[in-house]
Amino acid sequence: MDIKLYATTDNNVVEDTKLFEFSEDFFRKLAESEFSCLGVSKEISFTEDEEEIKVPAVALSEFVRKSLSEFLNNYTSELLYHCFENNCLKMHTEDLKGISSLSYFIKNGKYTYLYRIG
Repeated sequence: MDIKLYATTDNNVVEDTKLFEFSEDFFRKLAESEFSCLGVSKEISFTEDEEEIKVPAVALSEFVRKSLSEFLNNYTSELLYHCFENNCLKMHTEDLKGISSLSYFIKNGKYTYLYRIG
């Protein structure tokens, strides 16, 4: 299960993408959380490598960026606390790295859309 960020021009030509891969269990937890409600997915047309694609993506407005970033930071703190309490940090290391990186790039004004894959 993945999340992809798109950096686009004003004409929705894709300039850059970032792909974040999460375990199926972790992605399910995100999907069942507030994360899935932050931002409205709309069918967006992009031009990527001279090919037109359509994906249900969330426009990363300033409000959506802030909301997603705050959620991910809080979620990371809760997960870390749970891992320390239950001695399961190794089990969630890759997901924690991914969520930290995702939060960083969401804050970065370069990326304009978020696509939840899966």
